[in-house]
Amino acid sequence: MSGEELLKALETYQLSVSVATVNADGSPNTAVVIPGVTKDRQHLFFGLAPNQTGANMKERKLAIVTAIGYIAPKGDQKMTYSGARIILEYVSDPAVQKKLVEQNKDKKASDSTIFLKIVKILPIG
Repeated sequence: MSGEELLKALETYQLSVSVATVNADGSPNTAVVIPGVTKDRQHLFFGLAPNQTGANMKERKLAIVTAIGYIAPKGDQKMTYSGARIILEYVSDPAVQKKLVEQNKDKKASDSTIFLKIVKILPIG
């Protein structure tokens, strides 16, 4: 899954989404999230309560989202799935953050929203 198909599935909550970050000591951190897609379709955003995942995004400036959609089996079929891995980079520039908040207020973005730029979309695997 990639491009417009992936972004539409994220916007309509058709995917199970987890985000992976790295703690300061190098250990892994994973959280289940519900990201938003910005109007420019170049960023994902998160409204997280203060927690380790958000801190990791800001401190290490990198996160990887895994988004998977499942299709229930019919008859003797096996369950199938599609999705993507999305490499994200934290938007640390205050001017860009402010602009993204303004552009996405109708999507519930606020000054505490965490924005990450979509760097690369990779297949599951």
